Amino acid sequence: METYLNVKGSKNNTYVISVFKDDEDSFFDCDCPAANFSAGQLCKHRLALLNGDFSKIINADDEEIALVKEFIASANIQNELEEINKIQSEFDRLQAEEKKLKSLLGQRKRDLLSKFYPSYDEEYDDIQK
Repeated sequence: METYLNVKGSKNNTYVISVFKDDEDSFFDCDCPAANFSAGQLCKHRLALLNGDFSKIINADDEEIALVKEFIASANIQNELEEINKIQSEFDRLQAEEKKLKSLLGQRKRDLLSKFYPSYDEEYDDIQK
């Protein structure tokens, strides 16, 4: 089995995912920068396919989609995918929390600075506008 899928990236770039499997080998690659420059990393395009999200595929026919689904089903990776998705969800939550804390920290620093420079708040507000 061998097929190539064009997928749309987040910046409207098109990447090619290559899927190959025979009795001895299997190959599941993407030509996106993340896959090429981060050795051993699973890019978001392949991860989306592994999770059953085929929405970014461009111009693939039903047979190609069926081949990829068959390839994924034969890999027996459900436990690993569940763990990756759980970790990703927690990571996303922590990133959102980090953003809130950075904002709060910045505000508290400005509050402290305004104790020394009473006009600082007005100057900061002018800069922000």
